[in-house]
Amino acid sequence: MRRLSQSRPSPALVVAIVALVAAVAGTAIAQEATTSAKPVTKKKVKKIARKQINKLAPGLSVANADNATNATNAENAQTAENANQLGGVPAAAHLRNVEIVTAQSASNSNNKSVTATCPAGKRLVGGGARERVGFLANSATVAITASGPSHPPLGAPSNTAWTASGEEYAADPDNWRIVAYAICADG
Repeated sequence: MRRLSQSRPSPALVVAIVALVAAVAGTAIAQEATTSAKPVTKKKVKKIARKQINKLAPGLSVANADNATNATNAENAQTAENANQLGGVPAAAHLRNVEIVTAQSASNSNNKSVTATCPAGKRLVGGGARERVGFLANSATVAITASGPSHPPLGAPSNTAWTASGEEYAADPDNWRIVAYAICADG
């Protein structure tokens, strides 16, 4: 009796065999179904496509294509005209004669601040800052703590300068400096 139970296949093996038979039989049935169908001709495809177009867009025809092109061109012309105007002002009037002004602090180990100021008649449109040790290197112990448009004294013109500040957050044996950049334009 014991010998008979050992020769029986495990339930997992039975399930695997049934799955294999089903997979092979299913593939054979699918192959037979696809080979027995009639091939679709180009004429039949065109007929189906024409029916679908007439069903979904009954007024569509080649005769209307020229009008669609003209409508697209008119839309593009309007968009181009809008792109040339920013708030009713021509785009060329916004940023003319752009100039980058730099200012550097003293090179030492003290915390520092420096301001780059636009020339007379120009306004500030952006800016930035960086710190330098020596000629080109950056320090691993110095951080830019502030960088932004300067707040002018009362009565002075606004939007004309960029101020940057930096400080050591750990002892740095080298001298370092802050460089502020003001991006200026006419206007």
